[in-house]
Amino acid sequence: MKYRIKMKPKWDNIGKIQEKLGKKIKNRDEEFINNIKMVTGELLENSVKYYSKHNISNRIDFNFSLTDKVTISINNQIITKNKDIGSLYLLIDEINLCTNVYDMFYDRLQVILDNRKTGESKLGLLRIASEGNFKLSYKKHNNEISIYAKKKVSTGVINMESLNYEDLNIEVLDLNTHIKVSWSGKSRTQNPENILDDYLAKLSKYSIGTKMVINFDKLESMNSSTIPPLLTFIKNLEENNIHAVFEYNVNKDWQRASFKPLTVITSKFNYVKIRPSSI
Repeated sequence: MKYRIKMKPKWDNIGKIQEKLGKKIKNRDEEFINNIKMVTGELLENSVKYYSKHNISNRIDFNFSLTDKVTISINNQIITKNKDIGSLYLLIDEINLCTNVYDMFYDRLQVILDNRKTGESKLGLLRIASEGNFKLSYKKHNNEISIYAKKKVSTGVINMESLNYEDLNIEVLDLNTHIKVSWSGKSRTQNPENILDDYLAKLSKYSIGTKMVINFDKLESMNSSTIPPLLTFIKNLEENNIHAVFEYNVNKDWQRASFKPLTVITSKFNYVKIRPSSI
């Protein structure tokens, strides 16, 4: 997942980018999202401070990338041979050489306590390295500098297992292009809502940011108590902008009777569609 934006050096834009980025990774846990927002905010604040101080109006180039590692970077115009930039290089080098960045952070707090200088806290990068546990680096090119914050991360998404409950089986395959969900067996338990509501809610969250195909060809029967959880599932997918196609077997009378009303309900939806399968 990648996100890039060129930001005008205005304070109000920092929060806007943090919120936009938070929405793009909303399927991650809250701690991870807050961590990313913190690093994003600290890097952008440093840029806006520098641009404001030196009356630079060019846009700040912000980049975010998430794979098996997360990379957050900014590219700034700089004034060559400026002492602020020299101090920045030195601080990043010191952080990378430090064996305990937490101690370095607390030492800096003590310096501020004893002799505070307005606008020169230097806490942002230390916070990224200590609290965020990110590796900092920089690259210089003529009158530009790029600052990088990187760290390896786990996949972080919900471990979506298949559901096997009595005679009902829901298999989830996470493919390169989409998620394939196959229903099979019989949904005939007296009250499947408690099981299905929880499982389908997790499946909705798991699918954010991708596409989904839900196939019912191999489902032999389905009682009326299965419909309410399905409706909630469909509503959640639409509200979360998840492209999803529900495929039913038009050759099975009960499937045709069950899914045609749902087709009418979703006819004006933008993201969820219900249609006969291709078999």
